[in-house]
Amino acid sequence: MHDLHPSTRILAALVERVDDAQLGASTPCPDYTVGDLLDHIGRLAIAFTEAARKARGSNASRPPEGSRDHLPPDWRTRIPADVAALGAAWDDPRAWDGDTMIAGMEMPAAVVGGVALNEVVTHGWDLARAIGQPYEADHDSVVGCMEFVGPLSEPGAEAGRAPAFGPVVAARRGASPFEHLIALTGRDPEWAPR
Repeated sequence: MHDLHPSTRILAALVERVDDAQLGASTPCPDYTVGDLLDHIGRLAIAFTEAARKARGSNASRPPEGSRDHLPPDWRTRIPADVAALGAAWDDPRAWDGDTMIAGMEMPAAVVGGVALNEVVTHGWDLARAIGQPYEADHDSVVGCMEFVGPLSEPGAEAGRAPAFGPVVAARRGASPFEHLIALTGRDPEWAPR
């Protein structure tokens, strides 16, 4: 089990800080603007909450790509509430037992919980970078994410990375463990808005 609360609290606060003028800004996810990323975050919060509860719901099929056009009018309050619910859902030890469904695939629930943590941490960093806010994941969250991302970053594992991750990026010398994690997800830890 991993505690998702430290990362979900940070992500929820970041969503609340987004200004409407930033919705069209670029993000470290090349195909996503801030608005697209927010829609993706909102959808993943619901999907991974349902996965923790072993509910099929929106997880019966692969979700659509995030799109600013699908943001609900109350996104600034709804998405943080859904992100908080995500953290709470994975508090239940039963969430981590057995199998569950995510994106149309049946998987071990413990793996899905690790993926959920990584989604929250990584997209929290994406959003923070895009809107010019600081972000630093706590040690336990980085360790939990590495349990998922590390094996996908080994030589020969390239086929298992797509479409979630791009090629591994080399982190700078002296990079923090969190910066190494970001680099393993295929993101440049030095990324800044253009």
